[in-house]
Amino acid sequence: NCYVSQSRYSSCGNGNGVYVLGANNYLAWATNPSQWKTRVPLVSKVYKGPKLVLGGSTGAIFTSTDLVTFDAQSANSSVSIAAITYGGGLYVIGGNGNNIFSSTDAITWTQGNVAISQNFTTMTYGAGLYVTNNGVNAYTSTDAITWVNRPNGSGASIGSYAYGAGLFVGGSSTNGVMRSSTDTITWGAVTSNTATSVIAIVTGK
Repeated sequence: NCYVSQSRYSSCGNGNGVYVLGANNYLAWATNPSQWKTRVPLVSKVYKGPKLVLGGSTGAIFTSTDLVTFDAQSANSSVSIAAITYGGGLYVIGGNGNNIFSSTDAITWTQGNVAISQNFTTMTYGAGLYVTNNGVNAYTSTDAITWVNRPNGSGASIGSYAYGAGLFVGGSSTNGVMRSSTDTITWGAVTSNTATSVIAIVTGK
């Protein structure tokens, strides 16, 4: 889990015993959630896979293995990166203007075949599937190249997805609407006990 005490942070990731928080123009990291160190490599999103991958505005991508040295990478795109995940041996990033890219090393990136117009704000991996948002549908892929629409049945736009305990869970900005699925094909309603927006979901042990 990540513990956030300041509103400046908008994303959170952890792995290999390191917690990372990201926001516009700001990065903080810690091995102990009560003792934070800061870096400023102009990033907005973070994800901790084998490498730390950071994405920001105008296509900015940075990678690091030690949270001290950051290497600039490029997917040859100028769109803002709003979603990052890692799984199945791939880093997958999503951004504004219907752009999705994937990479095995976070250095060389391949653009996915995206046939919709959508700003991708969430990305998760589980059960061999990459999942992102497409309005009232989930947008899924087994290879991050070919993507398929999967209606979630809620009639509400789902803007956040996460995977854990064998379930994909999606949250909406509409009256606390949430959906869950084991395979992204059949979705069921989730009782959220809230009427407010569900803008972020995280899973953990």
